[in-house]
Amino acid sequence: MQSTFLKTLEKLGVPRNPDPDNGHNLGGSTTYLSVDPRKAIRSSSASAYYQPNAHRQNLAILTNARVAKLNFEPGSNPLQAIGVEFLHDGKTYLSKARREVILSAGSFQTPQILELSGIGNKKIFERHGIKALVYMSTHNGPTPTEDHVKIFSIYEIDPNYETVDDALDPEVLARQKELYETQQGYLSSALVSLFAFIPARTFAFEQQLSEWKEKALAAAQDAPPGLRKQLILQIEWFLNPEAVEHQEKPPEQKSAQLALRRENTRNITNDLTKTV
Repeated sequence: MQSTFLKTLEKLGVPRNPDPDNGHNLGGSTTYLSVDPRKAIRSSSASAYYQPNAHRQNLAILTNARVAKLNFEPGSNPLQAIGVEFLHDGKTYLSKARREVILSAGSFQTPQILELSGIGNKKIFERHGIKALVYMSTHNGPTPTEDHVKIFSIYEIDPNYETVDDALDPEVLARQKELYETQQGYLSSALVSLFAFIPARTFAFEQQLSEWKEKALAAAQDAPPGLRKQLILQIEWFLNPEAVEHQEKPPEQKSAQLALRRENTRNITNDLTKTV
């Protein structure tokens, strides 16, 4: 299945990409699995990071705790975080830092915690009665954005081929659990082992691309400035087959590509301005 998938992409003009994390995404790639192939045990943040360091005296893990806000040194400019206020078992606690506070709560909760702490959009502070410390526009402030634009497709599979859906049958699931004990079956590996980034022109006609562009421009009309800028880049990448080209190009070709990208971005910006 893996070999057939990659060969099919190559026939469509999409090359294999052995290292999709090198800054060039285009191509078919094998997924970096989170399952140890020797033991068929799934890796996690707990097994990879916590367990090897659980013995350290300067490490404490508190589960089921929710950060309420960051605390700052009064009068500090720029702001200096000195602790974290959090909720645990219905009570509020304050943890003070000796050296520094690291905020790493993901693409959604990081900006939320900043806003709860008084850093962000003025309108949000006014709406929720939060004391503002630093005003930031949505262009520069903590606005959640996205980089995984995707559409899910559902296909009906020939019943002669076994898929993960068959595990909904208790008997099939029981058999897979038995196979797992001997490091076999699909429970012993990642369910997704292949993926590909492909340019839109690989599977769509020019008319479809034009229609998608108009819909994307319409969706960007009411977007905040920061997200709007991101959408413009996404539209440009979507339409430009060279934007995701993974082959290394000579300097003069890179310069021409950069000039083309700038021109495309200007054109898309102009189109978007016309629609507003």
